[in-house]
Amino acid sequence: VEVTTRYWLLERSTWKWFLLALLVRGGWFWVFVHAHGLHHGAWGWGATTGDTWSYFDPIDSHLAGTAYRPDLRMPGYGVVYLFFRWFTTVPGAGSMVILAQLFFSALSCAAVHRIGGLIGLRRGISIALTACYALFPRVAMYDVMFITESFCLSALLLALLGWLLCVRSPSPVNLAAAGGLISWVVFLRPALGVFLPLLAIALGACLKAPAMRRLRAVFLFLLPFLLLDGAWTARNWIVHHRFRPLANRLYYPSLDETPLFHAGRYVRAYGGDHTWWSPSADVRWFIQHDGTYHAPHPRYTQRIELPSAATSEHVTMDSLRLMATAIGSWRNARERPLERGDLAPAVHARADRYIAAYAADRPIGYHVISRVRMLAHALDPAGLEPMFGAHFRKPPPYAPIVVGCNGLLYWSMIPLGLIAAVLALLTWRRSPQVVVVIALLVLVGVLEHPILRRSECRYLVPMYPFLCIMVAWLFDRWLILWRQRRA
Repeated sequence: VEVTTRYWLLERSTWKWFLLALLVRGGWFWVFVHAHGLHHGAWGWGATTGDTWSYFDPIDSHLAGTAYRPDLRMPGYGVVYLFFRWFTTVPGAGSMVILAQLFFSALSCAAVHRIGGLIGLRRGISIALTACYALFPRVAMYDVMFITESFCLSALLLALLGWLLCVRSPSPVNLAAAGGLISWVVFLRPALGVFLPLLAIALGACLKAPAMRRLRAVFLFLLPFLLLDGAWTARNWIVHHRFRPLANRLYYPSLDETPLFHAGRYVRAYGGDHTWWSPSADVRWFIQHDGTYHAPHPRYTQRIELPSAATSEHVTMDSLRLMATAIGSWRNARERPLERGDLAPAVHARADRYIAAYAADRPIGYHVISRVRMLAHALDPAGLEPMFGAHFRKPPPYAPIVVGCNGLLYWSMIPLGLIAAVLALLTWRRSPQVVVVIALLVLVGVLEHPILRRSECRYLVPMYPFLCIMVAWLFDRWLILWRQRRA
């Protein structure tokens, strides 16, 4: 195990690994910024997504003196944009956000190397872990995108490193740093707020100290979040007169007016794929059968067939065709707003009836099997953004190599990482406490969204480095056992 100091950022080895990672991630940055960015977007160099406006527009509204609105999101991503907007233009601030993502991305690679040392990995395994994570194309691609994944990955790894340092040396500096980083994670992605109490409880369990010192350490760890989220909650109470400690809304308000969204609610009831932008998503069946489906986009030429699990005794294929027809009527009524306004609530009510009937007809399928199916969709990367081909550009000659490298890392790290996490929990008496904590975070992070019926393969991205860490631990344990048997 490497010798650690209280000030990890000041160590020479940290910056050595940072510079090496910056070379690797910088190469990926060049590849993906040409594939997805540099298209004269409103926010500079990076690649705009369908969610970008919801992070940046409230900041520009605040600077214009019209308050933080629309306030759908917590300001964890927007605050970085705000910092740069104080002294530059909108495109300049966006470009600086992308460069900040690259910086933290390289720093997170250095953190992964130190985490490997802190959990007891051999030096060679720790180096291999760092290399695999730094070379992961899908992770590096998010460094050029205006979305929370890049900062969320980096903040999670830095928070884990800070937490491990707190276990060894629970100084106020370490506790405040670790607590502040995990608080940033929550403000970036509120769904990961479940990690905060888990890490706080695990900190109290792992510390070798009297009870009062443990409680003091846990309180200092939680204090940054209590202060930051307390201010955010007070703001929401003043503005909305509601107790909202996290995000103000789960979905965009406009989705409630979209019948396809309510069809997706029924698809989630039986565990189907509800991400309409995925070429093979079940919910696209309703588009293909709504009577308005003509020349499709080249990406959506696949004909969708619903599985047998999509129907029940009281929800037949004819019932689902009626819903698809209602969606088509809504799409055809663009010039008739009054008629259109009546169609969306009708589809909403129909979806409610179908979900209730399906749950009554197939209780095990609704409560159990559907969540297993959604886990399978979450592990399938088909619904992720294409690595090349965006903006109608021809993919570069090296695109197949990059896609192949990503597939190799994904299909080796994700299954093995899940197996390693399960084994660590099953052998918790013989495994290091910190490894058991990481395994618990992995399983919670992977299973949380399928259990909540909000499965989307992009939600699994923050778990990639944790899965890589578990794979490295598994190989390290296997190497020890192999050498023991050989001896």
